[in-house]
Amino acid sequence: MKKLIVLSLVTLVMVIGGTLNPPKAVPAEPTVAKSAEEIVGTWFTNDSFFHGTYVRFDKDGTSRWATATHKLDSQPYAINSYEFKGTEMLITEVSVSGVPSCGKVVGHYQVQLLEHGNIRLVAIDDPSPRAGNLPGEYKPVR
Repeated sequence: MKKLIVLSLVTLVMVIGGTLNPPKAVPAEPTVAKSAEEIVGTWFTNDSFFHGTYVRFDKDGTSRWATATHKLDSQPYAINSYEFKGTEMLITEVSVSGVPSCGKVVGHYQVQLLEHGNIRLVAIDDPSPRAGNLPGEYKPVR
């Protein structure tokens, strides 16, 4: 009888207090950028081939890539044009210096806006050499 009472009390506590395995929170899907205004500015990543890449997305649809912020204007290793089509960012090479050319191959990327203020570039379709360098998480340069 005592076992039955103890078992009943344990069951009651579990029902009132929840289960032993509470439901796990499902991580929210990141918001996806749909316009240049959402990413304009200077960003930094360690995820790239150079282990330290800065990119500046300008309002006019130009992006500049360099190994230091002071080189973005004077010595970028790549200048690209970019535009958004829905949730895809299309990137096309304008000029490069010291890195393999992608020619006129258009790269298709998704820009995820992360909760902590960073962005993540995800390659959707890019058969060019650029695809090995661009994807990754970027933090804003303040």
